[in-house]
Amino acid sequence: LGGGLAAMGTSCSNGCLGANHRQDDVCTAHISSKDEKLVGFQDPPAEEYTFIVKEGVERESMRHPARRLTYDIINSHVLGDEEDAGISPVRNGRTEDNNFGDVSEWEQHKEEMLQKIEQLVDVAYDILKAEVLLKQLEREAANALEDWDEITSSPLFSRFRRKKAYFSEVGKTVCAGLQNWFSAFEDSTGTQTIHGIIDPKDPTCLQYRVRALVPASLTHAMAVANEIEFMPKWNSLIVGQPKVVGRRTAHYMVLNYQMSFVGGMYKVDVLSEIRRFTDVEGGFMAEYIESVPEGHPSYIAPPSGFKRPKTKIKNVWIACGPEHCVLLQFGALNLPFSATKWLASTVGGLAGRFVIGGLVKNSSQASKPGNMWEEALSSDKTGLYGRLTECQQAAASGARSPSKGTDMKAEFDLSPYFQRQGFQREPNDPEDKLGNS
Repeated sequence: LGGGLAAMGTSCSNGCLGANHRQDDVCTAHISSKDEKLVGFQDPPAEEYTFIVKEGVERESMRHPARRLTYDIINSHVLGDEEDAGISPVRNGRTEDNNFGDVSEWEQHKEEMLQKIEQLVDVAYDILKAEVLLKQLEREAANALEDWDEITSSPLFSRFRRKKAYFSEVGKTVCAGLQNWFSAFEDSTGTQTIHGIIDPKDPTCLQYRVRALVPASLTHAMAVANEIEFMPKWNSLIVGQPKVVGRRTAHYMVLNYQMSFVGGMYKVDVLSEIRRFTDVEGGFMAEYIESVPEGHPSYIAPPSGFKRPKTKIKNVWIACGPEHCVLLQFGALNLPFSATKWLASTVGGLAGRFVIGGLVKNSSQASKPGNMWEEALSSDKTGLYGRLTECQQAAASGARSPSKGTDMKAEFDLSPYFQRQGFQREPNDPEDKLGNS
């Protein structure tokens, strides 16, 4: 959906929402891959990569020393020299009064927890689950504050904060409201809408917001978007076969595909870094999607004859009981001319009828017996669909179900989940702020 809309425009050299930002807008272009570069997130192509292979560990350890500790942990290797590992785990914990029998028992527990957290942050990119474990560790270290301070000043915690900041940025956008936005499209039911706003500082920048009620479960709707090998079968604009560049987990991948418009007169290449965050308590999944810049470990040049627009898209997929979900999508089109409300309404009408309509239709197909996504849903190789099922079963999801009499045209308040209380004690690290290089 975002790729189709974004293909109509281009953006600034940093992939921002325009040359000048509103005060409440934050640019992440300058650090889009900093956290991945730091720990060597790039891996061999997916078809050559088994998730954890001993010989692959040795190869990757030599090429990316910063990751050696993580892979040693996963494969139960004997830990090598701490300095050589590139990641300094917290050691020498001190505690006098907690639930552990003695210092050595606390030390062992702390190390096991940090190992789990490191795997979630550096390998699985499961940031919200890592946060749950970190908060548990903070509670357990209540009488060992020196240990907790050492944890929060570690490189691991710094990487966690950088990656969590993408989730927070989606929340800022979603919770900002629609003041001064105009309607560009609304279907007869009022449950499929597109709103727009023209950047007052850059009239060529048209920001848009899509809201679509999907008559399918969150798991089935995401299967349509996630199983990339089937994309050409339901999206006729895609040419060739989409592919993943580098590693793929339930919460992270770099996706590359091409689209052709107007009989091949306009050809677009998409190379997007997709970061996902599943909030089981809130019953939703957030996505932060942006173009991969040159210099990124997963960057590849577009094919000859194809143009690659720079985009930034923020999605929230909201479970509404077992049979419905709502998609919120925020993005921007940077046009070669000044945008107008008339243009936005014209483009919005086309997008509403064809793009949103296609999404709703195909998401419904994924729930029918014998559909093309059935095997992928059953095998669940990355564990994504199991996590999305947990989101569907959340109390918050059930409360949003149409069967509960919920007004499906009304906005859902997700601010309690995006604005949860952070840690009691953590450093004021400037690297935690998006936009710093």
